[in-house]
Amino acid sequence: MRVKSFQRIKVIQTEDPLEFQTQFNKAMEELYDYDPEVEFIHEKAHCAYIRYVESEHIFDSVADEFHAEGIHYLCEQCPYHDEVTDNRRKFVYCKYADTGMTNLQHEACEMFYRHVKQGEVIPE
Repeated sequence: MRVKSFQRIKVIQTEDPLEFQTQFNKAMEELYDYDPEVEFIHEKAHCAYIRYVESEHIFDSVADEFHAEGIHYLCEQCPYHDEVTDNRRKFVYCKYADTGMTNLQHEACEMFYRHVKQGEVIPE
């Protein structure tokens, strides 16, 4: 997952001090999650610049979408690997693994996440 960040600015300027107060407080509430920084322009009456950063998350894979929600799956939850008959074994054959073998405690592959998203597989 990649994150794009954009610098933003909101300018509050009015002639009326009460209107300035109202607009300023409303803007600060709206931008609370963006950690705003304020600069008051003293040369102009009732003027403030509010700087903040907006971030956009770009998912490179379906697994990234699940990770953003705090969901992580392991190979042991996937039905695509060979059945485990000996619980001492940690590696099993899997047609989707890069080497043909996978450790049951490894992060599940992208194919598994795609099938979960499409509703074709229910994690075990």
